Amino acid sequence: MTVRPLRVVRTERLRSTPAAVGPALAGRAGARIARVLAVPVSRSTVLRLVDVLPEPEVPAPRVVGVDEYATRKGRHYGTVLVDIETRRPVGLLPDREAPSLASRLADRPGIEVICRDRASFFAEGAIAGAPQAVHGGTSGAT
Repeated sequence: MTVRPLRVVRTERLRSTPAAVGPALAGRAGARIARVLAVPVSRSTVLRLVDVLPEPEVPAPRVVGVDEYATRKGRHYGTVLVDIETRRPVGLLPDREAPSLASRLADRPGIEVICRDRASFFAEGAIAGAPQAVHGGTSGAT
């Protein structure tokens, strides 16, 4: 005799409540709030329901900031791209090379303004990757 795993059939309310609570609170806290809302579920169930949700549509950034970050100061630097209007990062590049920046910017044709440091590799990459954009540089630290 083979034992088959139990397949749970959920009503729309039993599925949608933890799925709505999950992105805001995640595991344990989401399970507690769901229990208060009369939908008892485990924290694993809340996380599983969040995992199957589609990724939210993020509009293409219009204004992008480009700067460097250090994973190990003095040894290893990368490039961060930030949507200036939403103040959220939109990309991390593992290096500070102009071709990788140009490639990433070319993938996002809606960019209208680029705020960047005056480093030569940022200037070259920004001009090559988004020639249609207005480029603004800051003096930065010398």
